[in-house]
Amino acid sequence: MIGALVTAHGGYDGLRVPPRLAHIKAVVLAIKGDDTVLAKVRELDGRLKAAGLRVHVDDRTDIPFGRRALDWELKGVPVRMGIGPRDLGNGTGDAGPPHPRGGRSRWRATGW
Repeated sequence: MIGALVTAHGGYDGLRVPPRLAHIKAVVLAIKGDDTVLAKVRELDGRLKAAGLRVHVDDRTDIPFGRRALDWELKGVPVRMGIGPRDLGNGTGDAGPPHPRGGRSRWRATGW
């Protein structure tokens, strides 16, 4: 079963697991290691887990953001969310599929 899943949904862009089959539904990335950013990331994690989603927080700010984002894309996590200092100032955040085919389709989430 797992072999068929990887064969059907794997490729050069990484593993693209359908959301219903994904072990982790979403990953929340802290863009910078500020205390306020990390607190907001953990708050969002708690709210998503309370809603019944399997979420992972990636707060390893010693590794560049692009490397962490690529790691999660290759692992096949369906939704990636990023929060940074500018996002906190604007009351927004970045959310959406990691890297959809045919272009970049990200959403700006407000009211975080």
